Amino acid sequence: MIELLDELQKLYIRLLHTGLIEIKTASELDQKEWLKAEINFLHNIPSLLNETNIQRHRYFWEKERPYYLERIEELNLDEEIRIMSFYDNILQEMEPLMLKMFRQENQTGDK
Repeated sequence: MIELLDELQKLYIRLLHTGLIEIKTASELDQKEWLKAEINFLHNIPSLLNETNIQRHRYFWEKERPYYLERIEELNLDEEIRIMSFYDNILQEMEPLMLKMFRQENQTGDK
């Protein structure tokens, strides 16, 4: 489980790095609702670094991530912004790790 958490930590750091770029871009474009969505998405990620409580990671993956994606979709951002898909690769890399961690948790009962 520790190896999975280490890999996830690297991806969370990449999300934060990418997120700061998104916040800067949203601010420069004066896209206040986009800016709010980014801040809301990122604000709990620092607390997930070194977090061993799998339920916290599950909440991020199953609640916060989908909420962010829905919110971004609702904003109807310009095509130029949407095609940037800042987080897509990182979230795709996270998915198998998250699913594996959740499976292991279900098998062992780890929290």
